[in-house]
Amino acid sequence: MSKNSKRKGTHDPSSAQQEVGKKDLQNTDVKVHGAVEVYPSQDSKTLHNAEREEDTRQKGKEYYLSRWTFKVAVAALAISTIYSVFTLLIFFQTKKAANAAKSAAETAAKQLELSERPWVDADIRINGPLRFNANGANLDVLVTSRNSGHSPAFNATITPTLVTGGPGPIDERNETCRTAVRLATTVGSGISLFPNTSFPNLLSVGLSNQEIDTEQKKWGERVGNQLVSLYLIVCIAYRPTFTSTSVYATAYTLEVLKVDKKTNSLNMTFTRGEDVDADRLQLRLAFGTNPIIAY
Repeated sequence: MSKNSKRKGTHDPSSAQQEVGKKDLQNTDVKVHGAVEVYPSQDSKTLHNAEREEDTRQKGKEYYLSRWTFKVAVAALAISTIYSVFTLLIFFQTKKAANAAKSAAETAAKQLELSERPWVDADIRINGPLRFNANGANLDVLVTSRNSGHSPAFNATITPTLVTGGPGPIDERNETCRTAVRLATTVGSGISLFPNTSFPNLLSVGLSNQEIDTEQKKWGERVGNQLVSLYLIVCIAYRPTFTSTSVYATAYTLEVLKVDKKTNSLNMTFTRGEDVDADRLQLRLAFGTNPIIAY
């Protein structure tokens, strides 16, 4: 056997150890202690820089877009605010102009009404005796209504009231005028009084026993069977022909006085049940109570 054949058949222990070592390395976890430095290649650096630049450009675009979006929003808000302010200014100016026009129209209408409206007053006189009967007291009066205005007085209504007591029947006057106004707004309850004309009205006004009793109870035994004072209230309510909403009125509050022929003086007291002739009666404005009102 040659030497070469002997070498081929001989087992090499070093190669066997290397194979065992490789197997051990494959089956064994390797722990590395210390820092490991990695050096990127030039291509990876170039790619990283390109990605970073692209990211920077993208962020710049987003920032630029957000700034423009913000500016547009601010501009839109400013425009909307200015528009709203101008709209409010126009609204208030328009409202002010409308109110001024309305006020001017109302003033013109009132001036026209004052210049063209009817004005009704009255001449009031005693037309009969003061008589007492089972129902109370009764007085006849003559009320001559006159229109001194520039247009007819429509549905003019005269409402008289006889009142006893003092010091001044303001509440009774107001109630009498409310009744007259209510009647004047009822079609057909009054007369039409043309300008510069007058119309006489014979009226009878009464005072009930209940009203006399109520007033005497207030005074008590001091007055006995006397009526301390007597008032005649006359209210004339009427409407113009050019509007259906206005109602006017003129009211008089008059004292009914008894003439004492012996002393030629005026007396405010009356004896219940004692009639008084017309020539011993007088009417006088009840000063201190706004004896004549007109509206």
